[in-house]
Amino acid sequence: MLVSLLSREKYQVSSVEQNTFQNVVLKANQANFAENHDNDYLKLLRWNNEIEASYASFSRNKSDAYFDESDGMIKKAASMLQLSLYFSFKKILEPTFARSEELGKTTSMKIIESDITKLAIDVASIINSKKKLIESSDDGCGDLSDTNLECCVDTLKFVSEVVRACKNLIRLRNQMENSLSTGIACSKIKDNSSVSQLQSRAMLDVYITFLTLCSNNKRMPSEKATVIPKNLENTIMNISRHSSLVLFHAMHGNRNTASRNALGIFIRQLNGISILVDMLVRPNPVPTTLSIVRHLHNLIGSMPDSLRQINAVLQKKFIGGGEEKFNRVQQEEPVCLVQILCASLVWTIRSDPSFPGTSSMDRRGDLAEEIWHVLFAIGVGNQFKTVFSDNNLDEQLNHKLSPKTDAILQLGILICDVLHMSNFDSRTYRCKLAAVHLLMDAPVIFGKFLFANNCVDPLVVILWLQLNAVLVEKQGGGSQDVVQLMPILVVLSNMAQGNLEFKQILKNKYVFPAMANSGLRVHENNVVSNSSINETSSVSNRPMNPKDSPPGTLRNKLIRLMTW
Repeated sequence: MLVSLLSREKYQVSSVEQNTFQNVVLKANQANFAENHDNDYLKLLRWNNEIEASYASFSRNKSDAYFDESDGMIKKAASMLQLSLYFSFKKILEPTFARSEELGKTTSMKIIESDITKLAIDVASIINSKKKLIESSDDGCGDLSDTNLECCVDTLKFVSEVVRACKNLIRLRNQMENSLSTGIACSKIKDNSSVSQLQSRAMLDVYITFLTLCSNNKRMPSEKATVIPKNLENTIMNISRHSSLVLFHAMHGNRNTASRNALGIFIRQLNGISILVDMLVRPNPVPTTLSIVRHLHNLIGSMPDSLRQINAVLQKKFIGGGEEKFNRVQQEEPVCLVQILCASLVWTIRSDPSFPGTSSMDRRGDLAEEIWHVLFAIGVGNQFKTVFSDNNLDEQLNHKLSPKTDAILQLGILICDVLHMSNFDSRTYRCKLAAVHLLMDAPVIFGKFLFANNCVDPLVVILWLQLNAVLVEKQGGGSQDVVQLMPILVVLSNMAQGNLEFKQILKNKYVFPAMANSGLRVHENNVVSNSSINETSSVSNRPMNPKDSPPGTLRNKLIRLMTW
């Protein structure tokens, strides 16, 4: 096993320190290379599950002594993780390989560092060869004994957990760094990361090698899908997903020296942007696509010039100089990231089963939310004015649209579709909030498009729900809770200022409704209705006065927010 779970008594952990996360930190120390992979796999799986469940319980303001002790353990564990990957690769490539014999011979980490990338590439080559053999065979299963891959599935599962442990160790170390209270100690450790060897060029190359494994996974016809080894397929997907996550934390976890170096190596030496773009345009499992989009989001946020580089790579792939498979359709204008993300968003929201799906394992809601965030970071909302102006839209709809213009139009339509979805599923609700962020940059003329597609009521419902979250559920909340109201308030204010129809319905139906309709309530399923008001009531139909604010109405909540 890689990181043994040592007894609590050895470290004399006080009762104050006995939360799950800290126990895991103190237990992570030394490795035990038993020959029983099943035993190693289960123990490491348990360790990964435990540490991932305990991140939220990590307390801040740790002492320097606490950090020094834990950091030393993490450094040793990082070495053991790297060593274990090396041995696992050797085991896959050489079935007769015995770790117990090799452990005494291999003492230099420099040897491992120089060989591990080549071993990973060889392992990936074997996996890809096996998949091609399966795909080309008449019965769809091939001869599994040709590459001896079937007997190595257990080792690959172990490799998957090792890569996952690398991610958890880097993330753990980053959280420990953030927990330090003294600036001197924080400055000291930022230049001497205990997990830097997991962020080296060789290890980044290993992660990239396994990241690209699932994108080479050819979709098989349904009649052949049952004969493909399911455990192998799932293992490959897990390795790819964990590789993407460890890359993310290695480059974007903290702005320390090791992370900055890793990001620079990934971009400049390993051609990282081209790899991410290539993964984005290929068919991948939703979790893998989600991780790729998050990589691009962080690159755009941290490197201002990265968007230009991404678009340049896309143009090369689709128009000229790229691979043959990307040259099927000649584009009249350069392909850009907006078009790719829009196509991905359309599939995510409109594919079967109905969005966001009934299974908790369906990640399409998370993917859609992340794409909206990337589009906001790019500033796509500002581009709406080129499509949704008074004259432009009708004129352009009568002509063939350019690919980018068509993508912007599709985004406008998708925003309306998403706003009309139910709020009962939290994944859909988060997707709506992300779409609202995009509308903050939209021109006021877009309010006419929203009004024409009956989107005023859904926007008010979002405001209603967020006001409830701050004023009712959290009893006033804090400054962070109030900040969450800004996007929807900005959108409603901008659209009302630029569109008379939008303003009238917002004013007369919600903010200053007739007193006879003062019982108007907003429901979470995007509908509005009157509360039980007697039809013979003598309540006046006059509009509300500024001082009128019946409890439970939107106006009442807005006034409470203003005086909070």
